[in-house]
Amino acid sequence: MSRSVEEIVKSCRETKEEMSLSDFRICVDAVYIRIGQAFRHAEEAEMPNCMEAAADMCSEISSCFLDEECNLSRWFLGEKCSFVHPVTRKTVEIKVRDNYAAIYYFLKYCMRLKKREKMDETFVDFVAFILSESDSE
Repeated sequence: MSRSVEEIVKSCRETKEEMSLSDFRICVDAVYIRIGQAFRHAEEAEMPNCMEAAADMCSEISSCFLDEECNLSRWFLGEKCSFVHPVTRKTVEIKVRDNYAAIYYFLKYCMRLKKREKMDETFVDFVAFILSESDSE
């Protein structure tokens, strides 16, 4: 049985370990479910509650990645995500494709930048690859 978003986020915060891709998928799926519920209740008073719940989930998940730029919410909205370049200190915007792994590794990359962790070339190359890979592949 899979864990709930609350359990995953709590574990992430308490252990300070990075969220796994499989746990991230569970979390993103839960947000998609809330968004779907909002659209099913579009004519009812429940829609704002469902959208608010989805936004709250995004905030909770984002906190595990130290994401202060609301990149996960931006990604759900189809907007560009951003990070601060480690050398120039300028904000860089990038369109992260609609793919679980793409947003996951982008958030992981941004978190490591924020923590000023040394990243090996293989990881950086993989992030560049997954961000640039075509959705049709």
